Amino acid sequence: MTIASVRTPALIGLAGRKGGGKSTVEELLAAHDYRPIAYGDVLKRLVRSLFDIRSDVLWGSSETRDRTPVTVYRTAHLRADSVAFRGKIIGLFGADVPAETGDAIIDSLHRMIDTLDTMPDLTARKVLQQIGTEWGRANDPEVWVRHTLTLADYLANGFDYDPTIGAIEPGKDRSERFIVDPFRTPNVMHVHPFRPVVVTDVRFANEGRPIREKQAPQGGFGKVWWLDIETRVPRNDSHSSEPRPETFTGIASWFIDNNGPLENLPAQVQRALRFDR
Repeated sequence: MTIASVRTPALIGLAGRKGGGKSTVEELLAAHDYRPIAYGDVLKRLVRSLFDIRSDVLWGSSETRDRTPVTVYRTAHLRADSVAFRGKIIGLFGADVPAETGDAIIDSLHRMIDTLDTMPDLTARKVLQQIGTEWGRANDPEVWVRHTLTLADYLANGFDYDPTIGAIEPGKDRSERFIVDPFRTPNVMHVHPFRPVVVTDVRFANEGRPIREKQAPQGGFGKVWWLDIETRVPRNDSHSSEPRPETFTGIASWFIDNNGPLENLPAQVQRALRFDR
């Protein structure tokens, strides 16, 4: 029996440390028509706008983000205060954020920009960690989850997706840069054959749990796979966004051992697709 003849999970989340093989598994799943999206995509688009970090750095390799230095300029404060950008930032936290709460969110962003300006050896990864966790999640732990899983619904229903732009209406030219409203679900459900989606960067329990709870139209629930490299690669990053296996106890539905040769991964992915249903 081939994988194609088996009902595979409609939504998979990949959890694991940096260098754990998530990108490789993403490529393997692409061969089974899985469409990738990341919790970090919305964050990266925000960081790019604030700090002028290039897209090839933000969406490049993990090593590139680790070694690319970042300078914080005064323009980051000016952009955060601009009327158009301020509205987008506050909009990340909900459609009807009270004015007082919105002011507090912007004030906390200014403080974060000042903190980044004083950090030694600031890199693209550190900026993403600080804006994503110490600012974004500190204001609302669901901020990146809410947007990403809504966008995942659009991908599943046939929308195109560019991580540097967002979801794009089928048949539209990419130059139109059609970005979906993150606070509503698609108007037309399942106008195309349902397409499976993989979330490539699950780091926290509250990012994995809603994937497991999400039910697909054709039946079944989402899955979370933990990619383990604990015995092969020593930990060298203590930031809270670098996940640990115990975080996903009771959340991860499958364990992939990536402590051995890379060529073992395809067989493990095939096995997970076949049996984790």
